[in-house]
Amino acid sequence: MSLYIWLITIALMGILMQVCFNQRDYYKNEARALTVKAICTLVPVSICLYGIIKTGAPVTTWILFAGLCICLTADVVIGIHFVAGMLVFLCAHLCFIAYFLTLAPLKGHSIVLFALLYALVVKGFWKFVPTLGNRVVPFTVYPAVLMIMFSIAMMLPFALGSVGSVLLAVGAGLFAISDVILAGNTLGDFSKVKDRVVLYLYYPAVYLLAVSVFYM
Repeated sequence: MSLYIWLITIALMGILMQVCFNQRDYYKNEARALTVKAICTLVPVSICLYGIIKTGAPVTTWILFAGLCICLTADVVIGIHFVAGMLVFLCAHLCFIAYFLTLAPLKGHSIVLFALLYALVVKGFWKFVPTLGNRVVPFTVYPAVLMIMFSIAMMLPFALGSVGSVLLAVGAGLFAISDVILAGNTLGDFSKVKDRVVLYLYYPAVYLLAVSVFYM
């Protein structure tokens, strides 16, 4: 991927995000906000598609592309119905997990890391369990799948040693942190500042996952 394309895409995403955040009625005009969010995610989706075609990436890379397309859909759905959006994002994470496993087999280190991370998440959000009601299942399953995705991705640089595997690991990590903060905002006090942090982590996450196809 050339430096020219890097600069163009980063600048484009930066402009879109600023438009998204700086318009006065961002939090009042839901349709406009969801449209801008979807366009922001469309950028890395397009980059991934270009990378697959340009590099002649293995057919399994289309699983990664499918996951990014599902993220684009989830960006819209989650703004309409939060739990439904979670389920769509869960499908995206399942795609990422499937793609990661085509790159390297599951290692015991990933299982140990998952157990530790999931235990920390459960401990951090345990106080909210009584308030979840019928949402307890999605709020239990989703972080499990999220941490499985992150744990597998973290071992890829050790197994592959490529720049692309590092980008996948960092992207997965940013995705996980973004979703944990989002869960905290949803279950606790809403904060526009923290909500911005969620997106500032999320967009680089999907961007790094997308550009990884150029460096595998």
